[in-house]
Amino acid sequence: MAQSQVRKANWKEKIGGWTVLILFLFVGLWVKEWLDSAGKLPHEEETLIRASDNWFIGESRDCISIPTEPRGYAFSRIDCGAQGQAARYRRMKIRFWGRKGQPENAIIYWNCLRKENRFTCRETSAFRKPRTLDLHDSDNGPFVSGANAQKRPKDQAETKPANKSPEKCF
Repeated sequence: MAQSQVRKANWKEKIGGWTVLILFLFVGLWVKEWLDSAGKLPHEEETLIRASDNWFIGESRDCISIPTEPRGYAFSRIDCGAQGQAARYRRMKIRFWGRKGQPENAIIYWNCLRKENRFTCRETSAFRKPRTLDLHDSDNGPFVSGANAQKRPKDQAETKPANKSPEKCF
């Protein structure tokens, strides 16, 4: 009898240990997602960067990127304001400090530092996509769409007044 109680206790300890391990795993994944969405985790990406040949090692420049559709991939191409013949796109490995997916933004601003064998770019700000007027919703009439816009529910839609017999207003 004592041996069966020991087996039950071991079983309960194992279940408790697995529960704690799974809990730590979920909390760790949640923290990683939160840090990533806040732009606090680095991303190493092979990316096209447009820069002039006279960008010195250790020099930083302001750059922009335009997120690509449909998920707003922010690292597809970086433009560092280079003009003229010396400016061309090159495929290089870049370390980004910022969010990878930014579908709500039209332009993302970066501060990029040239190192000897790579670039490091930190997100400094972003310009949100403008809100647009959508005239194709037949149920509710026109509504504003875009970042942070909400569709008007049907129960709040304007209703037509009931047909009443004409009355004299004078």
